[in-house]
Amino acid sequence: MDFCTLSLVMLFCQTQPTLKLTDGSAISGTILSGETTRWVLQSGPVTKTFPMEQVLSLEFSAKPQIPVTYCEAILIDGTRILGKSYLIRGGNLEWVTPNLDQWVIPLGKVASLLRPGHDATAQTDWKSRLVRPRKRDVLAIVRKDPDHPEKSSISGLEGTLGVGSSDGISIGFTPAGGKTELPVPQANLHGMLWLRGPDATLLAPLCRLEDTGGQILEIGKIRSASSNAIAITLVCGIDLDLPMERVLRLDFSRGKLAWLSDMDWLEGAVTGFDDRLDRVRRNTNPDGGGIKMGGVPFQRGLAMPSATSLSYALGGEYRELQALVGLDDATGIADGLVRLRVEGDGKTLAKVEISRSNRSKPEKLAVNLKDVQVLKLLVESTDLSPFGRHIILANPKISR
Repeated sequence: MDFCTLSLVMLFCQTQPTLKLTDGSAISGTILSGETTRWVLQSGPVTKTFPMEQVLSLEFSAKPQIPVTYCEAILIDGTRILGKSYLIRGGNLEWVTPNLDQWVIPLGKVASLLRPGHDATAQTDWKSRLVRPRKRDVLAIVRKDPDHPEKSSISGLEGTLGVGSSDGISIGFTPAGGKTELPVPQANLHGMLWLRGPDATLLAPLCRLEDTGGQILEIGKIRSASSNAIAITLVCGIDLDLPMERVLRLDFSRGKLAWLSDMDWLEGAVTGFDDRLDRVRRNTNPDGGGIKMGGVPFQRGLAMPSATSLSYALGGEYRELQALVGLDDATGIADGLVRLRVEGDGKTLAKVEISRSNRSKPEKLAVNLKDVQVLKLLVESTDLSPFGRHIILANPKISR
């Protein structure tokens, strides 16, 4: 078998990625090319071109392989990168990925940097620091108690972070109220936060790339793509090239798909009573726990008691509502029926009735929303009492 024949055999033996489209369909095939405006796939003997406005996601069969230990940097566009090691040399962050790729990132594109990114306690502390109001950069160091290591603490010092030394050993830091820049050994640092203002050079977001190593890249442009590699430009303007074998998912749903559980409903909504069990809840069951129907957990959903009335302004921009309708496994239901009614501009589009007898299997809901300006969800019961009567709308998504 010659080299060309072997290459073709290997190509077609690989699991092909799946392109998911806004009309609910999906197609698997070999990527021939990709760019900001379109994807071209070969599916069997047929070559098909898909404009980007039709694409929701491109999903691969690769398995996550997140490193056990890593440092973490967040860029100004929200991109999360993981590293094996780093140095700040001059005005650049020299980053070594877990796959030993070497990236040079302008320091002005970095919003935060945490050395023990894998440590759950450090992550919890760091996330709390990210949301605190501040007027300056922050340099964080760990103060260790040699006699009681378990009592080590993290100290955050406000001031102004400078650039790295030419040898990458230290970074300049001027404490708040001080006038002298001090060289701080980079090896001693726990983390750094930069105070960044608005950046007019940011590109419009196109999609989000998740890779097998746990990185999340915010993409503004796809320069080229094939079955072997993808060349991207991040929203913050940095060019990167990645092997396609490391890509887990490309998510293009921004602006094409929305979750009702994340959207605000219009004024005048009837959201149940103030009691703990009798009000609309987002992304939890009526008791405030995780949603589970038929043994399957769901991260997104609306728990709606009787009576509920929620209206959403769609402006005729969405094509379809999809969801699963049922009862949460952990919460009971009283005798009688609970009914979900879906209205579009005052016209009934769908009805689903749930009772004890059919609670074991959620019902699929697919509603045509073409030209609908206002979507309304109503939960009603055959009994005047609201207690023990609710409906779960799981994964309620509207697509364009």
